[in-house]
Amino acid sequence: MALGLVDRALGLAGTGSQITELEDGLVSQVLDVSRLVARARSPITEGLKVAIFQNVHAGAGQVETAVDPYFSTSTPGSAPNWPVPVPIGFDVWILAVSGDTSSVGNFTESIFAVLGDHAGDGAWTQNQAGGAASSSVIRFGVAHFDSALSIAGDAFVMTEQGDTIVYPQLRVPRGMTLSYTSESTGATTSNLFMLAGLFPVGLNTDATP
Repeated sequence: MALGLVDRALGLAGTGSQITELEDGLVSQVLDVSRLVARARSPITEGLKVAIFQNVHAGAGQVETAVDPYFSTSTPGSAPNWPVPVPIGFDVWILAVSGDTSSVGNFTESIFAVLGDHAGDGAWTQNQAGGAASSSVIRFGVAHFDSALSIAGDAFVMTEQGDTIVYPQLRVPRGMTLSYTSESTGATTSNLFMLAGLFPVGLNTDATP
């Protein structure tokens, strides 16, 4: 099963040779098939799915949506094509994030982050005096959007650099939470779209070095 995608990718046919020969004086080329095996072994189609975070603003203020992508102690808001909980032996990857808003005029800014409890996920702390840091929460700001642009009826949120898509290529440790927080000056719906990868532990993904 794991090598089925390798067979399709290389156009192989038939069975392998029953004879093994040691080559002398020849230069051979080796093809790394680990990424193909990672795709083939993923419990979701091609190892990729799109996840949606949705913040509905009734008026001015902030709204946050947070989720454990491994669903170790929770269930998602919809019946997904995603294993719940994610089996041990598979890693969740954040490959790309993008977003939109229903009101360009009311959208202020938003941030997508990875959060964790230092007691469970932290390695060590340090402060300027050589002592322990007081922060108990780990926060990785993955993508920050501070403006919105409407094109042909679609309102995309953008980073300070003018990008509408960010490529974190980040593996999410088990026990950490994904958080999407948006702020508005009035009623709007702010969506974040995440291209999520689910691949076997230790096998590279298509999007990572």
